[in-house]
Amino acid sequence: MHIENVTTGTETRPHLVGGSLITLLYTAQLASISQDPWFSRVGSANMIDHAAIDLDPPDGLPYEHVLDVALWVRDELATLKVPGFAKTSGAGGLHIYVPMPPATPYAAGFVFAQIVATMVANKHPKLATIERSLKARGRRIYVDYMQNALGKTLASAYSARASDFAGVSTPITWDDVEAGVSPKDFTIGNFAERIKSAGDPWAGLRKSKGVDLSALKRATEARKHGAKKG
Repeated sequence: MHIENVTTGTETRPHLVGGSLITLLYTAQLASISQDPWFSRVGSANMIDHAAIDLDPPDGLPYEHVLDVALWVRDELATLKVPGFAKTSGAGGLHIYVPMPPATPYAAGFVFAQIVATMVANKHPKLATIERSLKARGRRIYVDYMQNALGKTLASAYSARASDFAGVSTPITWDDVEAGVSPKDFTIGNFAERIKSAGDPWAGLRKSKGVDLSALKRATEARKHGAKKG
């Protein structure tokens, strides 16, 4: 088992570091189903490797609406010339990851995700919201950017989830999203076959140099200036 002391800010605490079979077996013995890592690595714990937007629907909302919001997020990223990589949550939601450049502070990734989530919610207020309270959300999908804070987590790619259909959080393509994919398409019973047939939809995430945050800042400032002028 691999436990390492990790310093964040002024605090140093022991953390379980995944990756080895022994560590995975240990977490299984603890009855841990979902594997939920940070967005950074031990060697650069305070620097975010990728930002993520978590689409969290209310119970009973058709999944097609989650896919609609995912496509709106994709479109906003496209206007900023930013790549996005989607995966099912393994339960009822959907995650969209965006690669960050090396040595990006968590705060920068947080603000980036906040900007994109706010743009989506402002353009589609009937179905998407950034309101955190359940009462304020109503029947809308929560476009969550708060998970990008240091120490927050999301289920990893190919993590099993404690859903009623034994789902697996599975990387998907935007073609899958447009085709109407369902989280119930990917379970612990068939995910091995999915890997064989689909390859690695997230290869681009790992190979990317990350978002040009300086160019993004200029683009958002230009949009604000244009909006004021109009």
